[in-house]
Amino acid sequence: MKRRIWLATGLVLLAALGVVAFQAYWTQQTYQQASQRLRQDSQAALVAATEQALARQQNQLLARYAGWLGDSTHIRISCHINARYYRTEFTVAGVPARPGERSGISFDDFTPRLAHITPAARAWFIRRFAYTTVRRELNQGFVVFHTQWLGAQLAAAQRSIRTSPAEFGQLLATELRRRGLAELPFRVRLTEAGAPDSLQPGPAGFPLALAPVRFGQYDRSKQVARVWLPAAPGVVLRQLQGVLLASGLLLALVLGGAGYAVGTMRRQKRLAALKADFTHNMTHELKTPVAAIQLAADSLRQYELDAATTAEYAALIGAEAGRLGTLIDRILRGVALEQATLPLVRQPVAWLALASELAARHQPHFARAGHQLRGVPAGQAATVLGDATHLGSALATLLDNALKYGGPHVTLGAEIDATTVALHLHDDGPGIAPEYQARVFEQFFRVPTGNVHTVKGYGLGLHYARQVAAAHGGALTLRSQPGRGTTFTLVLPLAPAAPSPHPISLLHADCPVAST
Repeated sequence: MKRRIWLATGLVLLAALGVVAFQAYWTQQTYQQASQRLRQDSQAALVAATEQALARQQNQLLARYAGWLGDSTHIRISCHINARYYRTEFTVAGVPARPGERSGISFDDFTPRLAHITPAARAWFIRRFAYTTVRRELNQGFVVFHTQWLGAQLAAAQRSIRTSPAEFGQLLATELRRRGLAELPFRVRLTEAGAPDSLQPGPAGFPLALAPVRFGQYDRSKQVARVWLPAAPGVVLRQLQGVLLASGLLLALVLGGAGYAVGTMRRQKRLAALKADFTHNMTHELKTPVAAIQLAADSLRQYELDAATTAEYAALIGAEAGRLGTLIDRILRGVALEQATLPLVRQPVAWLALASELAARHQPHFARAGHQLRGVPAGQAATVLGDATHLGSALATLLDNALKYGGPHVTLGAEIDATTVALHLHDDGPGIAPEYQARVFEQFFRVPTGNVHTVKGYGLGLHYARQVAAAHGGALTLRSQPGRGTTFTLVLPLAPAAPSPHPISLLHADCPVAST
């Protein structure tokens, strides 16, 4: 049995450790993946933000280009019908015209055939040429000098158009929000490509640097976007707080379940040992009345006895049979406490009167043992709502305990407040060691005294008495110091205002004493 319990305990602990190890590994992998995903998403947001900034710069540049085309002091736009293809061909030339400085352009989607430019055709050409033809050239990385003046203006604008850090920060925040990183703080620095400032460290508190991204309209004058993020652990932990919380709860459940299982097995092991000791003691107790009954029965069967001797043996058989019945009743009571709640017949009970009567019944037993029992002071009264039989049995258990283990002086006192009544049973016996005080209420437990048991008991009484107190909404506690005696306190709630309690006498109530 012991080996099986240790084996089961080891398997439970091993399984719990396995779950903990798996959870730790899974959490670590999840954290690493989330950290990597955070960096990847942030880098993608940075690239997308630079693309948005570049598109804005290009739109500004094309808007300027359209304005330059409309400047008739520098640009002359004309058209004629191409004799070969019989469609309108637009011409862009500088003002004043220079030799060879002329560009002819036609569009498939311009269907009117015009020999001379019209205001509408001019406006259509400017919009189409700037936002289609020039855009395509810029995207291909070319700067086409359709006229000397247009080329110079375009090159200068490419070097002058810049994105401000505030504008870029808004673009980056938008891209981060699209990727579920709306609450991610960051710092932005825009520098010119190759500038000394690009080699400076990032701002304090933002140690995680993303890969810088170059953007701009002109290769030799591009901007560099540098972005820094706070330390990854704090950001990732905030993102994973729900997952980590669920993981922590699962670990707590696993460890709590393992601890509960191990504790239950240990309690079962201890209970098995206590039951074995109880069985050993009870076996000896049961053998005594059985042996006496068997001896008396053999004598009656084998010998011719006179009437007086026969009556004496019959009385002995009756007494030992009654003792045997009491032992069996105590065993059955212990089994009943394990299997179900106490069946209570509740009614108003004059509790202090009941206690006084019990104390009076025990006076002869204390006197024969040379002890003195002082009972409940006269004049006090308290009514509780409960089962008189079980309450009497619980108090009888405490009195029997004091008779067995207490000193020569035992005092039963009462204390009443607004809602409860407390009985204090104090003895000046040897007391109970601190390490056993919490266990004396356990079923089958007896304070160890080695292999010598001078006082008979089964470890059931105090457990039963505490169960009775709990079933009535009360409590049974003890205070004890070795060498200075023990005080048991039985607290019960007072009954609400009701008719007078029934007169109950323990002289006729079935109130057996549960021994400890």
